[in-house]
Amino acid sequence: MIPKMELVLKEEKGLKSELYTTSKIIAECAEVKHPTIQRLIRNHTVSLESFGKVGFEIRALESGQKEKIYLLNEQQATLIMTFLKNSPVVVEFKKELVKQFYQMREELYKRNTAYMISTPIQKDLHKAITESPAYRESENLKFMYPNFNRMLLESATGIKVKEIRKRGNTETFKELLTAEELEKLSRHEVITMTMLECGSDYHLIKETLNKNS
Repeated sequence: MIPKMELVLKEEKGLKSELYTTSKIIAECAEVKHPTIQRLIRNHTVSLESFGKVGFEIRALESGQKEKIYLLNEQQATLIMTFLKNSPVVVEFKKELVKQFYQMREELYKRNTAYMISTPIQKDLHKAITESPAYRESENLKFMYPNFNRMLLESATGIKVKEIRKRGNTETFKELLTAEELEKLSRHEVITMTMLECGSDYHLIKETLNKNS
């Protein structure tokens, strides 16, 4: 039985995030010794690198020794799996690995689509802040953009901006949001624009969005 674990990992790069699995995960789930998988990868490096460079990282073991963990993209992992004997465990693992790669790719596609939809909405929001009766004459208008952006991000995700930043290193916080969070962010931006047009201030909008969340 396949262990209940994430077989597919994500290197968070915002809209260019990359999916991968590891030699360690393959060894554990296929019930094959890790050195065997490592050897397969070394023996087939040329073939594997026709699908991209084979990455790796060095991890410390509890014993104090170090272990080389290979990082494989979907095509590379699929190729390595063809070299393994089709035992019932391996067959189930292959099916689950394919399923998780598909699900993760779907999430990335949805996230990127939601991001593209949200971009013009954000531009309209900035215009709405500038033209808002509550802030049109304010000397602190330039500080309102980051304040509103922070408030909207936190209302859409339910966490602080500093926690969002921990998800990865990208140009904008928005690139670190899930598809669901981006869709919620767009809804909150539309609500904010409507309330600004009605003369509502930052504090009333924040209270409304928190209730909506």
